[in-house]
Amino acid sequence: MLIVVQPKSGLNLQPRSLGVRICSTLISITGIIFIGIGSVTGFACQRQSIAGISGDKNICVLDVSSGFTATDREIALTDLRRAALKQELPGGHSAYQRPAYQVVLLTRKGEIPLTDPSPTDKEEKLQTVEKINQFLWNPGKSDLQVNFGNYDWRDGLGLFLATVGIGAQLFAEQITHCCSEARET
Repeated sequence: MLIVVQPKSGLNLQPRSLGVRICSTLISITGIIFIGIGSVTGFACQRQSIAGISGDKNICVLDVSSGFTATDREIALTDLRRAALKQELPGGHSAYQRPAYQVVLLTRKGEIPLTDPSPTDKEEKLQTVEKINQFLWNPGKSDLQVNFGNYDWRDGLGLFLATVGIGAQLFAEQITHCCSEARET
């Protein structure tokens, strides 16, 4: 945007950085929204038994938090069968697509996903499955705590957009000046 300023020596056009600032703010907000879409999942179990008698403290809590929501779900330890690593094959015929892996809990009522399907971190997910199953199959263990970050391409894109938006905010005057010089030529 150009603002007409009339100094004593004649007309002078001065570029203003308002348009750059508005666009960079929108880019930054979009980036932050993309970052907020990612979620963190916590899975904690507590087993309390006295002389072989099951108590009411034998529960697991599944806590899923994202930038916008948070949900807790209690699962009775007796309802859990085991944890498994679920493999999803991609659709299509591309040889470059890799299978996606997801940690799920198998219960009496069905599957409960702990992670989003992703082709990365297969070994880490497999170790998590083993850790959960060791807890479930070993009555001597009293506590389990597992945390996951369900991040994918959205976080990388969000970080990129937020960085570009903030950078444009910081250098709005220089960007406007460069654009106005390019327009003059």
